[in-house]
Amino acid sequence: STTESTTLNVTWSSNTGTNAATVLYMKPSVGNDDAVTGYDATKQKYGWYVDQAAGFGGTVQLTVNGATIPSTAYTLTGNHAFDAANIASAANKALATSAGFTLDAKAGYGSTGTVSLIELAGTATTALGENYSTNTAVSDASTTGASWAYDADELFTLDVGGKSVQTSLGNWTLTAGTSLGEIEEAIGKAWAAKYGAAGTSSPSANATLLDSDGTALADFDGKFFITMLQTDSGGHGEEVKFSVAPKTTTSSGTGANVEYVIGATAAGTDNTTVANTQDGLIISIESTTAKLDNAANNSISSYATVTDGSKATMVALAASSYKATDPTWDDADPYGSAAVNRTDVATAEVLVAGSAETFTTLVAFNRVGWL
Repeated sequence: STTESTTLNVTWSSNTGTNAATVLYMKPSVGNDDAVTGYDATKQKYGWYVDQAAGFGGTVQLTVNGATIPSTAYTLTGNHAFDAANIASAANKALATSAGFTLDAKAGYGSTGTVSLIELAGTATTALGENYSTNTAVSDASTTGASWAYDADELFTLDVGGKSVQTSLGNWTLTAGTSLGEIEEAIGKAWAAKYGAAGTSSPSANATLLDSDGTALADFDGKFFITMLQTDSGGHGEEVKFSVAPKTTTSSGTGANVEYVIGATAAGTDNTTVANTQDGLIISIESTTAKLDNAANNSISSYATVTDGSKATMVALAASSYKATDPTWDDADPYGSAAVNRTDVATAEVLVAGSAETFTTLVAFNRVGWL
């Protein structure tokens, strides 16, 4: 005869925990975005390029930690790859290890590349470059009229070590007096706009395009020189590619008459950046211990170069400002930093310990079973 009632009071607030009236309170675990990237300690490394401008046949030698390597001064032949193999021979490397350092030598200083453009006539029957591999291919393709030529729409692409630009003559106001010069000029303007000092991708630049005399593109002779920003072996052996294609199926031309040679020959086997003919040999020494704390931790206590002083001199690579342990090391000058050598010379850096992201506490308060 009596009605009994039960009242359930539920109180919730986003910034409070549970209380006596709470039935269900669930709060997910959330990351604090506070992970710290860790970096390994790095070793001190010194490097030199061998200047042989006065002629080949000079001698080189190193004295490191009191040890002289090679034990007899090595006479250079001018063949950088051959000389590197002899300087950094297994025997010399073993001597270096016993003296407390690591020895290396390679071809790679001051690397450059070239792309030479050729305009084929409508009656062309001879393969002159890398676009057509055989005379038959040229004869079958060559013709007269707009479909053989190129105009403002054809797309020209240059790729150096994975950095590339694609452009057409119609993208720019051009001043070159020849058609091949206009292609060179258009590519040069596109490269500067993307990978120049004020380019949209300047921090990732790896090369600049110059005339044969090392100055900015100006002669527009249909040949441009690729100069790698990193002068040590970090700029050596980078693949160079060039191509031309119609922009659309309705383009008046195809650009099929544009031939090109990458590197010294049309063989296709030298389409990479190559070391300077006279100064291309690099010799380096590296500590066997990394910088584990604020002390030097450098196994190289002393070093000196020994050369004949006339035909060969060893020029030290500038101490690298590159900081593997600092992701913001290049923020002040990203384009200038792209040219900092970091392959054959390195500054020792102390280990940076990393840590994983932390998370807030998961809350799972549940009294639903009471209902």
